[in-house]
Amino acid sequence: MDLIRLKFIFIIIFSSFICNAQNVENEKAEQEVIKWLQKNAVPIKSASPEVKEDLSFLSEIVGNADLVLLGEGTHGTKEFYQIRDKIGRYLIEKENFRTVGIEYDFVNGMAVKTYVDSGKGSVEEALNEQRGWVWNNEETLEMVKWLRKHNQQNKEKVSYFGIDMLRIVPSLLYSLKHLKSHKIKEVLEIERQLKELIGKEVYEFENSGNDFYTNLSGDVPLENNYRFKEITSLLVDIFDLHKDKIISQSSGKDWSINRQIAYTALQKSRHLLQWNMNNIFLTFGRQKQSEIYSKAGSTSKSLENFYKENDFAQYKIIQPVLELISNPYRGNRKYRNLSIKERGKLLESIISSISRLEVRKYLYLKSVDENRLDEIKSELKTVLDIFEIYKNYLAKPALSTNEREIGLAENVKWIQNFTNSRMIVWAHNGHVSKKGNSETDMMGTLLKNWYKDNIVIIGTTFNKGNFQASYSVRQTNADTSKIREFKVGDAKKNSIERLMAQVSHPIFIIDFRKLPKKGVVHKWFTQKHYVRSIGNSFNPDKPDNYYELIEIPKHYDVMIFVNETKRAKPTRFVRQKCGLN
Repeated sequence: MDLIRLKFIFIIIFSSFICNAQNVENEKAEQEVIKWLQKNAVPIKSASPEVKEDLSFLSEIVGNADLVLLGEGTHGTKEFYQIRDKIGRYLIEKENFRTVGIEYDFVNGMAVKTYVDSGKGSVEEALNEQRGWVWNNEETLEMVKWLRKHNQQNKEKVSYFGIDMLRIVPSLLYSLKHLKSHKIKEVLEIERQLKELIGKEVYEFENSGNDFYTNLSGDVPLENNYRFKEITSLLVDIFDLHKDKIISQSSGKDWSINRQIAYTALQKSRHLLQWNMNNIFLTFGRQKQSEIYSKAGSTSKSLENFYKENDFAQYKIIQPVLELISNPYRGNRKYRNLSIKERGKLLESIISSISRLEVRKYLYLKSVDENRLDEIKSELKTVLDIFEIYKNYLAKPALSTNEREIGLAENVKWIQNFTNSRMIVWAHNGHVSKKGNSETDMMGTLLKNWYKDNIVIIGTTFNKGNFQASYSVRQTNADTSKIREFKVGDAKKNSIERLMAQVSHPIFIIDFRKLPKKGVVHKWFTQKHYVRSIGNSFNPDKPDNYYELIEIPKHYDVMIFVNETKRAKPTRFVRQKCGLN
């Protein structure tokens, strides 16, 4: 017994020794990282674009890149908006950047684009067209005003675009209005289908210019997702079909921009479809999926026997379906290789079999009892479940790309080609990341693959302070859609922000491309560390949930750090809508 105790004590002492040694080693590594950061950090005097200072170091950071992605660690931080505005002004004035893209809807961004181009309309109302709070703040307002002033005073104009595809109906209505102006007759059929799909009342309400703006979400029935995809695809085809006519009546640029707006509606329909497919996966869950698959073999055999004996004509129709589900894992692989038309035919045979049970019930009852028919109907619904899982796997393979990220990247590339100029893009850190995550590529990943060394990706982060976001937890009798001000303390241990906070500059920029090729600092940055990541919502009860564990240089070429932050200031429209003072 004493020997056992001695062994146990020895193990505790030895483990403690190892742990302490590891902690000392980690602390030494962190001190080396802090020294490197201190030495290589380039201080920024103030985030405010109104404070003049030497920013010539930006020319070296950007180099010859035609595309610069400027991220943000939250959607509601004053300094993030300001410092990107400051960088943007420098790149426009000194480095000949002529295009600015912002992470909000392409079609709703047209109002701001019109203001920047011509000064037409109210800048506040133009910014409010996005129908949301994220970019509707005084900091963005100042940036837009500056762009307009620049265009008034300079021959070389700057273009402004939204890069996102958030709302499908406004994009459709905008495109239809444009086609109507060119007297394109196919518009009437699309309008008829759209009214049927979303309801005449909603269609007319939106078309009147009211602030309803349906943002179709993942709870749209799957068949409606497919119909939206059909309608939006047809709309793009109509623009292509009548290209020469539209150009002759307006211009090539006019046709191109309006076709792209139609294309963003198609992008959104793809995103909705993927969203809905993924929701099916979440609805089933892995356990239920296993339960459904476990029934597949017996279900296939039971249905085969029933139809062979009672409805051989229908058996020949449904037999390919039964073959696919007899072994669902093998069937899933076969399903992937089928064309969309072939998949549709299989799905139609299942649905027709369910309908046929009701229509031909009186005939079936001559040879089987009603309980058996109920069993067959239940088995056919199991087959439908299996096919829903098949479809989900197609929408979400092991490594997929979110359709929204594809849309963002496609739009950035289209805008940059359209303007034929160097371009700055503002978006969340998550979107600009060049690495993505274990499940999906991001906009930055795709653009990095396309632009290679012709792109620079800059993230922003902070140690502590205030920001605005919507409250992420739904509560009874609480309006959680309204934005609030939140405050967080010092960043957590093992985060890059914790070390950056020990650098003597309150705001600085660091280029990870200058990291040493070997040694302690190199090793530290090749390991995963926490980085703050807060989107448009936040739960103050779970602040540690808002970090990503990543190899930082694989995600960002450069990072801007702000030690302490303030909340972005909402415009009067947002304050009125959310009841803010």
